[in-house]
Amino acid sequence: MMAIRRVPPEMFRFAIGDNAESYVAIPHEFGEANERLEMALLQTVFCCRHSGST
Repeated sequence: MMAIRRVPPEMFRFAIGDNAESYVAIPHEFGEANERLEMALLQTVFCCRHSGST
């Protein structure tokens, strides 16, 4: 059985303090942008396959 790896608490120090909101918002926005990009790419592939383009 594989041992569960724990994330060191030091990795989350950015989430506290004066700039916490900004530091937490940045990864969230990148996640949102990634989802939009994935959806756009999937739609492009889907449209190309059904229109006969390559």
